[in-house]
Amino acid sequence: MSERRYEAGMTVALHEGSFLKIQRVYIRQYHADNRREHMLVGPLFRRTKYLKALSKKVNEVAIVHESIHVPVQDVIGVRELIITNRPFPECRKGDEHTGRLVCRWVYNLDERAKGREYKKQRYIRRITEAEADPEYRVEDRVLRRRWFQEGYIGDEISYKEHGNGDIVDIRSESPLQVLDGWGGDLVDLENGEETSIPGPCRSASSYGRLMKPPLAQAADSNTSRKYTFGDTFCGGGGVSLGARQAGLEVKWAFDMNPNAGANYRRNFPNTDFFLAEAEQFIQLSVGISQHVDILHLSPPCQTFSRAHTIAGKNDENNEASFFAVVNLIKAVRPRLFTVEETDGIMDRQSRQFIDTALMGITELGYSFRICVLNAIEYGVCQNRKRLIIIGAAPGEELPPFPLPTHQDFFSKDPRRDLLPAVTLDDALSTITPESTDHHLNHVWQPAEWKTPYDAHRPFKNAIRAGGGEYDIYPDGRRKFTVRELACIQGFPDEYEFVGTLTDKRRIIGNAVPPPLSAAIMSTLRQWMTEKDFERME
Repeated sequence: MSERRYEAGMTVALHEGSFLKIQRVYIRQYHADNRREHMLVGPLFRRTKYLKALSKKVNEVAIVHESIHVPVQDVIGVRELIITNRPFPECRKGDEHTGRLVCRWVYNLDERAKGREYKKQRYIRRITEAEADPEYRVEDRVLRRRWFQEGYIGDEISYKEHGNGDIVDIRSESPLQVLDGWGGDLVDLENGEETSIPGPCRSASSYGRLMKPPLAQAADSNTSRKYTFGDTFCGGGGVSLGARQAGLEVKWAFDMNPNAGANYRRNFPNTDFFLAEAEQFIQLSVGISQHVDILHLSPPCQTFSRAHTIAGKNDENNEASFFAVVNLIKAVRPRLFTVEETDGIMDRQSRQFIDTALMGITELGYSFRICVLNAIEYGVCQNRKRLIIIGAAPGEELPPFPLPTHQDFFSKDPRRDLLPAVTLDDALSTITPESTDHHLNHVWQPAEWKTPYDAHRPFKNAIRAGGGEYDIYPDGRRKFTVRELACIQGFPDEYEFVGTLTDKRRIIGNAVPPPLSAAIMSTLRQWMTEKDFERME
């Protein structure tokens, strides 16, 4: 053993920017040559400047492995290292070569994996209050209060109702006006023109007459509260529908597409809808809190899809929308957020976009979990894989992904403890001749019939906004009707679609399947309920 004595609690430097905090020391015996070797055991740390999605700041490190065994011969020096849940730049001290190392993150991200390989959950999360060194620890509730400032989060503020419909902060008795919906025309924030979409809407001028809205709902008689939800790049409302089915209050949504707005307003008449691009929505929100408990972001994904092989006229706008993700999270400051994208964004040619966004997310102090989920495992009758990210604000624990409820029909080893996969026949079984948007005389019929296929199984492919070769009814004689496509995507029969036939197909093809959204949002709602209950005890 070297002249230096190594003990539990010390931190040693290894090669390539790695460090180990010693938990125990032992001797490994090699019986073949009667050799003995002193080993160190403990968590492995790595400089964040070598890790994707984390800042490149000096002497910042992250835990990359819970426990490894290292021979003493690999040690090149001794360093000071602390573990803290305090935000950057607190606790920093000294220069890169001799200064204190500060760990604020746990890192579990496979940097080499492509989208198809992200079936296994990965994450980057902040050090929790319990994990931090006692002398460098701050209470999670303090972190929440710092981040949300005037906002409500879990155990910070209590509210009660007044007879006039206002909600009042009982600490100060200052009135906070509720932004209830009202009838009116929707305002296009880009050119100031009004559209004829009825229902609750917001114009830039109307906000000047309103006070800040409350960031929480009054508790009911069972001391539970309604968690709020905001939907960005909402499209026709697939994610919002899942959120509503999960028991969330859908407060607002925005999209830059007028047809998406028309469809959204038809199905969510009591939700504030903004016809705006992301940066316009952010500017509108300055001074007017749009805080919600859960924020969802589905920036346009066509540019990153593997089916996108030819440059399109909207590619630059789509890329700009994706870069707006971090700004939206910063403006809204949700407790939790979700992002949905095509898994093609994890491929080499598109990876820069997701890496940049993830770094921006961690710069805000949010933890995140990332995984490719297949909608077929959540009651959708198609093989539709989507990259999903779940994020948690500073001071909030990181929720899990929802557990699968249905078998993956196309898996080589489907789980037998789950419900059978939903088949195409199952999905279409609720359609009747009276169903809306089910007009057989409006669907394309090929000059030559296509090969029939089995409807007693899920749809093998994902339906697309542009239709494509897979848009064929099982008998091979026609395309699907709009209502059939909606059922395949998981929309209920009562969900309405407006616009031309092409508009309706595009809205459905671009949507996140509502059952997948409902599974995710139900998990997040239950998670928040449990955590808030624990804080009340």
